[in-house]
Amino acid sequence: MCRCSFTPMNALFVFTGKTEHLEALLQLVSDHVNGGTALRRLCDLGPAAVEIVPEARRILDEGAINIKRDGRVKLLEEFIAIATE
Repeated sequence: MCRCSFTPMNALFVFTGKTEHLEALLQLVSDHVNGGTALRRLCDLGPAAVEIVPEARRILDEGAINIKRDGRVKLLEEFIAIATE
């Protein structure tokens, strides 16, 4: 079974517009396999994903999850900047 759960969440949000699918994608950022890709998909969604920016900021501010590997902090900051343009 593929561990690529970020792809369905991204596609589900694009088709339904439901925030719950964005939240599921954001929860993957600490995953050691899919985290970086999940962040890139959020960046691709850009302003369409602005609803989860407060949660993304909380993750950065509180260090709520371990994202300090593989440049994920930079990717999360990039997502916030793109989503709020």
